[in-house]
Amino acid sequence: MRIGLLSGTVLAALAFAGVAAAQTTTGTVDVVGTVGEKCTVTGGDTSTTFSDTFDALELADTDGTLRAIAPFSTAGSSWRVHCTTIPDVSISATSMANVATAPSGYANTVNYIAYADFDVVTGPDETISTPSGGSSGPTTLGSHLQNVTDNVVIRADTFTTPNVGDILVSGSYAGLITVTITP
Repeated sequence: MRIGLLSGTVLAALAFAGVAAAQTTTGTVDVVGTVGEKCTVTGGDTSTTFSDTFDALELADTDGTLRAIAPFSTAGSSWRVHCTTIPDVSISATSMANVATAPSGYANTVNYIAYADFDVVTGPDETISTPSGGSSGPTTLGSHLQNVTDNVVIRADTFTTPNVGDILVSGSYAGLITVTITP
């Protein structure tokens, strides 16, 4: 009888062991990451800069006064600005200046209005502007920049001397438009 009882106990233990072996265990692993706030450039000078040059050529008309200078634009450049956030943008511009001294009735400065146009995902393109010698911004765009070439276009127009009729002194003139895009 003891052998029969022992056999029944062993069989019951083996049956429970089979049920325990069929039990499933599940584990999970979270896969996470982050994207930092950044703006980069494709097709620019480096991954964080872009530049272009506008050469207005001869600034003076035959009488020495400022000739009519057509507006210029960087449209058609090959750069694209990528930002992982909706960026803040600003613009500053320096007048085209010549280091030569300008006596009364003459000018060593050519002023203009500078613009930066931003092609955004939602809504119309956005523009900020400033007269040379000034700045504008920072301004937060209403949406992300479009992921296309020429999503930032810099342009200038309305070239003038400080006084109408000023004669430009000879020499080289240089100014600078700076657009800052911050994540």
